[in-house]
Amino acid sequence: MAKTTGTPEAPKQTRENREPAVERETHANGERTFRTFVPATPGRHGERRGYMIEGRLRAMTPELKEQLTQTLADMLVADYLKHHAKDGSQSTGSERSSEESEPHPEEMLLRQIQTLVATLSVSPSAVRGQGAPRVVDAARDFLAVLDLKRFGTRREGEFRRELEAATERLCAALPAGARSWGLARKLVNIFLRDCCYNHYLRRQYGLERAEAFYETPLDSIAVRELKKWARQRRRARLPRWRGVKRLVAAESERFQAAATDFAGDKGTPRLHADAYLWVRGRQHG
Repeated sequence: MAKTTGTPEAPKQTRENREPAVERETHANGERTFRTFVPATPGRHGERRGYMIEGRLRAMTPELKEQLTQTLADMLVADYLKHHAKDGSQSTGSERSSEESEPHPEEMLLRQIQTLVATLSVSPSAVRGQGAPRVVDAARDFLAVLDLKRFGTRREGEFRRELEAATERLCAALPAGARSWGLARKLVNIFLRDCCYNHYLRRQYGLERAEAFYETPLDSIAVRELKKWARQRRRARLPRWRGVKRLVAAESERFQAAATDFAGDKGTPRLHADAYLWVRGRQHG
């Protein structure tokens, strides 16, 4: 059987497969019009039919160029956030709509409020003498994105697990020279207290449910006042205060137990003990 050689014949151009012609027109003001005709399925009686597509491009003024640049930048940022979510969640493989990638205004406000609370909670004085730079920034960054809804629980065991996990994660997030359990626990406790005191965060995440479980932030002022109160009430002697950096969990538990008794004398949960201890200590220190 003979073989056919040579270049295959190009497909015959027909009305259905040929590229549609594009008409271009430039106007006096610099605008350009693009117009094309696309054939469609013939009508019932064989008549020719088609679609006309027309578009107009405005003259590229400096204002339009700036607007177009901003639009493209917004699209790139939205695309990045869509595919690189910062919450560390695993991708499900399903595509999210652009509406889902943009937070609701109320959600954005809550994020900003939490960032503000984190900034105010972690003051330079709260981390003074911790032996490493950028401690404040690292702690604020961590607390600004901490999942607060995990702390809105009425189960003490669940709250304790979340508190321990947050303490360990913050400790790991701190600069190497400042990584101590005591400092991380103090900063988490200050932040959670201030979040519970914030109307918007408290309401959104149900933080009042765990009001009986929050701890008192421990520092030299609070501990000094606790020891003074314990001596006056002839309670068990508290451990020697060795500083936040050297505080360990076992010692913290004893101080927290004393803070619970102290708050009980005031008729309030332990969360509010620092309102008495720290303020009194600053006044009589």
